[in-house]
This record gives sequence, C-alpha cells and structure tokens, in this order.
Amino acid sequence: MAVSITIQSTPAQGQTYKLYPVFNGLPFVTTINRLSRQNLKYVANIYVNGTLVSTLEHNKDISAANRGIFDIGRIVENFIVTTTSNSLISFGFLPNLNSYKTYQIKMGAQYERYLNFITVSNSAGKAKFNFQASEHDVRVGDTIIIQNSSQTTYNNTWNVTAVSTNSITTDATYVSTGKGLCIEGERFYDNSFYNNPALGSFVSFAIPLSRPTRINVGETVIIKQDTGALYIGYNGEWLVTDKLVQNIGGILYDIIVTNNPYIGSTPVNGGSIYSKAKYNFTNLTTSTLEYAWDAAIQYEDINNLDMTDYSMNTTDKGKFLTLAPKTQKIALGEIALLSHFNTSIMGSNSIKKVVYSSYTSTNTVIDGFSYNMPLSVQGYLRVEVAAGTLNLANDLDFNNAAYYTVELQNVSGNTVSEILKYKIDTQCYQYDQKRFKWKNTLGGWDYYTFNMKSETTMNIERSTYRKVLKTVKSDNRYRYAVGDRGNNVYNVKAVESESVFSNWLNVEELEWLIGLYTSIEVYLIEGTVELPITIMSDAITIGKDFNVGLKSYQIEYAKAYNKITQRG
Repeated sequence: MAVSITIQSTPAQGQTYKLYPVFNGLPFVTTINRLSRQNLKYVANIYVNGTLVSTLEHNKDISAANRGIFDIGRIVENFIVTTTSNSLISFGFLPNLNSYKTYQIKMGAQYERYLNFITVSNSAGKAKFNFQASEHDVRVGDTIIIQNSSQTTYNNTWNVTAVSTNSITTDATYVSTGKGLCIEGERFYDNSFYNNPALGSFVSFAIPLSRPTRINVGETVIIKQDTGALYIGYNGEWLVTDKLVQNIGGILYDIIVTNNPYIGSTPVNGGSIYSKAKYNFTNLTTSTLEYAWDAAIQYEDINNLDMTDYSMNTTDKGKFLTLAPKTQKIALGEIALLSHFNTSIMGSNSIKKVVYSSYTSTNTVIDGFSYNMPLSVQGYLRVEVAAGTLNLANDLDFNNAAYYTVELQNVSGNTVSEILKYKIDTQCYQYDQKRFKWKNTLGGWDYYTFNMKSETTMNIERSTYRKVLKTVKSDNRYRYAVGDRGNNVYNVKAVESESVFSNWLNVEELEWLIGLYTSIEVYLIEGTVELPITIMSDAITIGKDFNVGLKSYQIEYAKAYNKITQRG
C-alpha cells in the first residue's frame, strides 16, 4: 500500500487570487495514511521562489487529530523586503521586486521500518501476515524479516509474493497462526562486483528497476543474505557510497554500491537489504503555488480578507495598498508613492496607465496627463506608482490647483482602481515641516507631514577611564604637571532625537496615523533623501470618539544611526 499524504488546507485556500499576508502566518494542514507507524514524523520541504530553503518536521501528536500542521510564515518573511526607493521623480511605475515571494511545500514522512503483525493465516499453504490497518510499505518482490514471532518457525527472511491493504503473503510455509514483529526490506538479486581504481574493489547489490529502491547514497544499510550464501562476511552494516544503473542479463538493475571490500562472488541467491535509517519518503505531495506579501492584517479582519478587493478591474475598482483617508493633504514639493497589486498575477492584466488630473476649488479641470505602464513592469505582482507633487511637478500643472486625483485605467480608458484625492496644502507655516514615510500593515508606503512645533535633543553617552596622573619626570621626581589629564574619554555615543507636533487632525486622520507609531520601518524625508528613524513614543491617546472634535498628535523619534565621533 503506497504511502500517501493529503494537503487538507493552504494559507490562501478559498481566495480567488492565491495571495496571503506573510505576517499572519502561512499555515498548511496535512494528513497521512500511516498514522499507526512507529515514531511517525511529518516532513515538509519549504520552497521560496522555487528554491528549497528549509525542512521542517514534527511528530503526529502535536494536534488532536494527528495532523501535520506547518506554519511557514516566519521562514518566508525572511525573504521578503519592501523596497524603500523614492526614485519615481521622472517616471510613473516601478516594480517592488522583493516585497512578495512565491511559496509552496513538498510533503513527506519519516517512520520506523518495523511493524507488528497480529495474526498469520493460511494462503494456499503459504504464510500470510496480517496487520491491524493498511500500514505496510512492502511491494511484491520485496522481503520481510520476521523477528520475535510466537511461532519461531517464521523467524527468518521471506520473499513477498502478494500484498493487500492490510496483509503480506510470503513464500514461507504456513505452520500456525501467531503474532510478532517484521522488518520491511528490499530483495536484492545478487551481490555484484564494483571496482574503483583509486580506492579498490567493493561489493554492490542489485535491485530490479521494476521496484525502484528507496535507499539513498549516504545511508547505512543492513545486509542479510539468504541461508547458504558463500560469503557470510557480506552480512552486516555498510555505507552506501554510490548508486548506478546496470544491465544484467538484459534486465536493468539499481546497483547499490557499499564500502564493503569485495572478497569473492556468491551463489545467485540474493537476500534482503534495508536502510538502518528510518523510512524517509520525500516530496510525496506538492502544494499549489501561492504568493505571500509584506503585510499583517489585523485580528478582527483576517478571516474576512478578500483579495478581489485589491484586483484592478472595472468590476472591483481595486484598492491601493494604503490606509490613508481617500482624501489627504500634501504640500508642493513633497514626495509620495502609491503601492498596488498588478493584475498580471491577480487575474487578467488590465492596468494600462496611471492618470492624474488637477482641479480648481470649484472642481474645474486644470490639467491632466498619464504614464503608461512599461512592458518591463507588467510581469510583476507589486508595483509602486508616483503620487506626490514633487514626483509630478514636471508633468502636471499645479498653478491655482486646489487638489488632484490619481487613478489607474485599462486600455479602453476605463477606471480599474479607486480614485484617491490629494488636497494641496498652500498654508505657510512658521515651523520646519517634518515629512514621514512608513510601511503600513498592507505592506505599502504611507506619508504624512508634521508642520507644527518641533524640539531637538542630543542624547550623549560618554565612556571614560581614569589614568594615573603622576609619572616619573626628567628630574626623577614622581609628580604631575599642570595640564596632564587624569579622566579620559575613550568613546562618545551621540544620538539625535526630536519631538514633533501635528496640526489638528480629524478622527479619520487620527486612526490612520496610529500606523506611524506601530510601524517597524519609518523614515524622515528631507527633499528626496530618506533618513531611517526609530519611533520612541511608547503610548498615544487614540481619538476615536467623533464628539471630541479635532485633536493633535505628538511624536518622538530618534535617528536610527549615531553621530560619528573620534575615539580616544
């Protein structure tokens, strides 16, 4: 009975598009038809972008139903990095190459090579060994080695002549019923000669290709020749050093080469060979290819995740990967990018271009233009598109503009995305403006400018040592001179931090900016340069009550790098 593993569920199961947020975990549930085998372990080979990156295994009893459960999210997330480039100053689209990866598992199993039979029955005069369930992995032409049988006559090596789901019929003569232990082995045809000019002559063992061997190079095998073999010195444990295919008498054989020195030929009577290691069945079942991206959907939302919400087509009007309000403020000369999924992987590729339009305060169109998506970008799942006033300054007229819009369209000029609105903030502020960029929980980039008061602090930490002040001077007197230093600084660590304040925010903006506080990747944008920073604020008061009116946020951050100083 062949070993079989079934993959019961995958992370993106039930989704129209096989895409799942990596930080929510990537769980697989599997079952096997060998649950009663001794020391059973599920084994999963993990592939990221088609490359084997890890192998996981666990016992069957980690779940009540003895299922294999593998959450590979922590493995896959190590290969996903969202690009931070703000280079979209002069063109519209840029693929975010490493923000998503394909993943799949190839399931296998591992367990002991022995089984307990519970009865022996008569099958046309031959012994038929019966098991409680369909657990054995023996094929016709293999062997079983009976040990510790209550009927000692059966304690020997026997050829397998027939198999059913829960029994093995052998060439052993039936004597009486009984129970005991059997070891599953492979029948070899004969000992054969193998010569390596550099190392010498060794014994190999021939197994018909009609039942291909499960033994691999590097394993230790146990040889048990048939009774009457000429050279019993070949019995025992040997290392498999090579495998090859050889034609013997017109029949193709797998040749298992060992490190057992050759001492002479044996009669053509064969025997049993089996690996000392546990049965190891690899890559029995392969999951379908799915995609993971750099996102973390919240507890209350993950079960309702519908990836068609992000598919760009005229029916769904796909969402961008932003948590910002659909109308947000932006000043002239500021950078912003919008992230979105490209439907070349999520269905048909319907995105042709990104379209921008600027308007007066009375909603009169001032200007409009578009960027076509380059062919070089169309094959990628995750794409960034220019959205800031600085990105668009050379192409879109902002004179007298109150706002502008961004949308994606197909080849027919139909809108396939939601339409986002950017209100141009022309107010003159007395404080330096601080623009932040952060990775949101959808894996995209969000932007906001703090334009009120800011306070800068330099946190300095000095490492010192004390040197003996007195030394022997030229006049042989033990003393010090004025100006000699006793306390010395050998290292200075200086980190610049700043506290900034937002303008008055409405409830929608307050909820959105929570993501800035909780993001693991935040940057301060100065012109077109991104400076990595660490948010230092440990707590915020969230203004969710619509009755509280406007509210301001304060945020404290530190540069994610130290000032460079001399060392003593």
